[in-house]
Amino acid sequence: MPSIRPTIAARLYLLIGVATFALLFVIAAAVFVSGRMVEAGEELHRDGVAGVQEASRLALLFERQRALASRAPAEIELQRQQVYRAAFDSLSGEIEASRLRLEGLVPSEMRGKTADLAIALADFHRHAASVFDLSSNFVQDQAMQILDGPFAEVAARIDASVQMLLDAMRQKAQSEVEDLLAARGTLLGTIAGVSLAALALLLGLGVLLVRNLSRRLQRMTSAMTAISLGSGAGVAVPPTGDRDELGEMARALEVFGYNAEQIARLQVEQDRMVAALKSANEDLLDQNMRFDVALSNMSQGLCMFDGAQRLIVCNQRYATLYGLSPDLMKPGTTLREIVEHRAARGLIPVSIVDQYLGVHDRVVAKGGDDDRVQELSDGRIIAISHREMPGGGWLATHEDITERRRNEAKISHMARHDPLTDLPNRTSFYEKMEECLARVRKGEPLAVLTLDLDHFKSINDTLGHPVGDKLLQAVTMRLCGCTREGDVAARLGGDEFGVVQTAVGQPEDVTALATRLIETIGAPYELEGHQVIVGISVGIAMAPGDGTQPGELMKNADLALYRAKADGGGTYRFFEPHMDARMQARRALELDLRRALANDEFELHYQPVMQLKSGRVAGFEALIRWHHPERGMVPPLDFIPLAEEIGLITPLGEWVLRRACREAAGWPSEVRVSVNLSPAQFKSRNLVQAVAGALDESGLPASRLELEITESVLLQNSEATRAILDQLQDLGVKIAMDDFGTGYSSLSYLRSFPFDKIKIDRSFVHDLFRNPECRAIVRAVVDIGNSLGIETTAEGVETFEQLEELRSEGCAEVQGYLFSPARPAGEVRELLAALSPRLQAIA
Repeated sequence: MPSIRPTIAARLYLLIGVATFALLFVIAAAVFVSGRMVEAGEELHRDGVAGVQEASRLALLFERQRALASRAPAEIELQRQQVYRAAFDSLSGEIEASRLRLEGLVPSEMRGKTADLAIALADFHRHAASVFDLSSNFVQDQAMQILDGPFAEVAARIDASVQMLLDAMRQKAQSEVEDLLAARGTLLGTIAGVSLAALALLLGLGVLLVRNLSRRLQRMTSAMTAISLGSGAGVAVPPTGDRDELGEMARALEVFGYNAEQIARLQVEQDRMVAALKSANEDLLDQNMRFDVALSNMSQGLCMFDGAQRLIVCNQRYATLYGLSPDLMKPGTTLREIVEHRAARGLIPVSIVDQYLGVHDRVVAKGGDDDRVQELSDGRIIAISHREMPGGGWLATHEDITERRRNEAKISHMARHDPLTDLPNRTSFYEKMEECLARVRKGEPLAVLTLDLDHFKSINDTLGHPVGDKLLQAVTMRLCGCTREGDVAARLGGDEFGVVQTAVGQPEDVTALATRLIETIGAPYELEGHQVIVGISVGIAMAPGDGTQPGELMKNADLALYRAKADGGGTYRFFEPHMDARMQARRALELDLRRALANDEFELHYQPVMQLKSGRVAGFEALIRWHHPERGMVPPLDFIPLAEEIGLITPLGEWVLRRACREAAGWPSEVRVSVNLSPAQFKSRNLVQAVAGALDESGLPASRLELEITESVLLQNSEATRAILDQLQDLGVKIAMDDFGTGYSSLSYLRSFPFDKIKIDRSFVHDLFRNPECRAIVRAVVDIGNSLGIETTAEGVETFEQLEELRSEGCAEVQGYLFSPARPAGEVRELLAALSPRLQAIA
């Protein structure tokens, strides 16, 4: 059988058939893949893009709804709150429809998330309804608590659910893009394989067809890649006018790119809107919080009314001031209802309700501001500040100024009265005196009395200031009991009082009052378990004879008081013209005394102290003398008390210390010097330093310096004084108690401090033979000194008999005119040479 050889035609036909079959196969594959890509593109558009759009729309609708609920507590108008709620309810329907559409678009595995979203939205609506209800009732605090609490929590859940669904839809779209890319790879591989097989048959057509298809597919691939990377905006898409499968793919790709671009734009817009809403919400919340804090923490009550006199808002302080119930605090309450409530509570009389509203209407009608003070029936005083608002309403603050007024009255009283006795003070006394003097100018005389307690300082020093204060209060009660209605009593300062006696008919009336004051106030007092006796001195000036001005009368009454004090106290004195001359002389002496220390007008004289056992001079007591260039030698009794009174005694005492130490340093080594210390020097902080400085400066051994103090030094502050005395003894200085026996506590001080010497007061020596008690006291003091190991020195020895008696009693040292008065420093050596032989001769 002959072999069959394919003819060229057959081969051509076979080739054509194979090529045709390959071409048909390529066409079928292209149709299949393009159809699949079209379906994937349509599915992407239907599910992915639509799902993303729906999720974005749901997020925007929810953000608007949340903003409406968040603004409700800050809105004070009920009508606007109702508008917010209606808008909120309208959005609720749109949100539910959007959620249902989204539920149909999400993958089946995400259906549970939409169900959770539905539950969260239901909770959100419930909390939002509570916020609107509370805000409509103006319970903003509770509404804000819900907003910051459960409302914020469920909103966060909804945001998370919507974001999760949006991410799921984006992932689905991404999956569809990947399917398209996979289909594109399959199509390229199929077409490439079949095209190679058909290339031999249809080179020209195949090359043209493959080149054409490759270019179109490459452009499509670039576009799809760009879209998958999120940068599809502005990407060149292959021509969509072709009617083949690639044309359909291009059209699907074009739609997909457009949708991707829209999704990107929506995402950007959504992010911007969410950020803006969050910022606005935060600002609104911050503003509301500041407003609530300011309103709640105001010290004044605040209320705001509209033009119809209906309450817009008030704070709790306003409600507390007038006892308003929560119902009366609600917006819409009328001013009349609130005022009638005040009347019902008894804060204002019912009869003045219409009057009160009428005054308020006139203020509003004038269109201006108003400030007034209203006193309530319960005694409270309310300051009301009324300020007009645009639109006919007003804002008012109500402040309780009761305590302020009481404090002002108290301060005014305190400024014009003494805090201890509650008597008028000096300023008030002068004012009342001026009022009384107005009647004097009409012919009615009066008397001004100045009163000063005698020895009041010693009571303060011995019993303490609390007892002194109680004494002043007791004196005040007795003083007021002695005066009549119309008289004026005042405390002028310290222990000084003043009285203006009105309706004085005769001077005997003033004498009777002064006598009554002296007797009544001088009677004993029982204070803190102590019996206290204090005298009083009275100075009297009469108007108009002694003056018609307060200052002049007080000056003259004080001059009379000084005279009463100088006469021993416990008495009264009327002003006399020569008193002023004496006071002027005292002032001149004071001025001279202040200049004397700088002008070196002082000098020291020394009185010897004799030792009976050895018959020699033991030492000298330094006594200050003032040699005035015009007055001559001024007695110490004339200037020492004045120096203590004007505060000059401390620098003067330091001068005496330095001068005495310097001059004594040139005496024989066994001779000491004694210096008297004033109580005022112990109040100075540098007494010890002054003594140490005088010793160092002069080179005098401390053992040769003897410091004399009186009992009054120990009275003023025993502990502090004891500390100073201890420091002085530590320096090596000797301490002597001067004028021993004149004070009632002398013996107790001998126990509390180890004195080196006791000086027996000259008054006991002077009456040694005339008064047996003086001899007994001298004997007792000497015995006490000997038993305690303390030397005794007798002052004021003037006769041989006194000397012998003191020697027989065992007194160690004597001092007096029998031996020598105080002599200048230049005569000390002569005294030393003359006195020892004299004492030995007497012995």
